[in-house]
Amino acid sequence: WTTDDKDPINQCLDGWNQLPSTELLPLFRSTVTQYFDSCAELSDRIAILMAKGLGQDENADLLRALREKHSSYLRTNYYPPCAEMDASGERPLGISPHQDAGFLTVLLQDDD
Repeated sequence: WTTDDKDPINQCLDGWNQLPSTELLPLFRSTVTQYFDSCAELSDRIAILMAKGLGQDENADLLRALREKHSSYLRTNYYPPCAEMDASGERPLGISPHQDAGFLTVLLQDDD
């Protein structure tokens, strides 16, 4: 988070970080950074519990590999209602079909 957004190390398949300017939203970057760090900590805790469920300990090669070679992303997606109604007459939410990359996906679902 301390490297400039346009630094080549921050480029990924989806492009560059696209955060609003601090003039427009002064606390956005720090809030997003804190949220990302919390999600990373939660992911690690979930991975530890999964490893323990598989009979591994916290120092297992699996966890070491996940920590050393992680590819963590934070995406903030807006899921607009679909134009077509589903079988129940509701308009489902969604984005184009895709597959999540990596070991674990943490989603925050709003109340709507």
